[in-house]
Amino acid sequence: MASEPDITRSQRDQAARWLVRLDGGSIDEAERRSLAAWLAADPRHAAALREAEAVWDRLEAPARRLAAERATAPQPRPSRRGRPWIWAGAGLAAPALALLLWCAAPDLGRLAGNLGADVVTAQGERRSLDLPDGSSLELAPDTAVALGFDAGRREVHLLRGQAFFTVRRGLETSFTVLAGQGRVRVLGTRFDVERAGDRVDVTVENGLVEVSGRLGVTPVRLRGGQRVTVEGGRLTRPGPAALDAALAWRSGSLVFYREPLPRVVARLERQRSGRILVARESLRDLTVSGAFPGEDSDGALRAIADTLDARLVTVTPWLTILY
Repeated sequence: MASEPDITRSQRDQAARWLVRLDGGSIDEAERRSLAAWLAADPRHAAALREAEAVWDRLEAPARRLAAERATAPQPRPSRRGRPWIWAGAGLAAPALALLLWCAAPDLGRLAGNLGADVVTAQGERRSLDLPDGSSLELAPDTAVALGFDAGRREVHLLRGQAFFTVRRGLETSFTVLAGQGRVRVLGTRFDVERAGDRVDVTVENGLVEVSGRLGVTPVRLRGGQRVTVEGGRLTRPGPAALDAALAWRSGSLVFYREPLPRVVARLERQRSGRILVARESLRDLTVSGAFPGEDSDGALRAIADTLDARLVTVTPWLTILY
């Protein structure tokens, strides 16, 4: 997408906010004069507004698909230009509603998931926990677990997020981690489990674990330095693990090695509030490699955008668009 190279992030953010207000139809005469003054103050402002319009045009089709999938009742078609953020009469147009639902969905999911959790970490928070059997657990940001250590059980249910386990050896009962359709069974070892939707990644630092999926799928055994993925109940072939990258979160870092951009975005969202929308379809096929401090997810996102020759715009505190 052609754009002025000197446009600043602040100017792009201001342009996005003006566009929302213009499409809403609620701008008054005083605001029109303010907009005119803003446009006259710097030629880059008009370029930023044109760029924002192009972004909204790209978002129209995805927004309509989201509306069709998520709206619980038929929504009116936009009465104006059809961009995602449009106030239509007394209610939201379908694309606007869809994006608002998309932004809110993770928080609603967290609230629902937290109801069944014993331990929860917030976005950006890491926590260590001693378990009743003498094992220990390290929780990554935005992680929820339920514990089962009664009636002879040694069981942890990873509801979402990522956790590193150091399992006590020498006990008769095996230690089990349940994550989606993945199941990890171990007698004593150190390993990491990450759950994102129906995908579960298991990485072993040392020791031996058995990973299984759906019934009828042959379990696999992993040794130190190996990893496997369970997705849709099926297991991938075990392979070598990039331990430095997989376990970097434990020291507060984010390390990616040829990771698909959507997975990188999902991990960044654990560190910060709000959603990150990848609006340009071609970006989804790109991979990211690099090391970033976990406490600066915004800086990491800017660096990734620069590397991929992409642009960023913050529409609201709840939505950042990468395009």
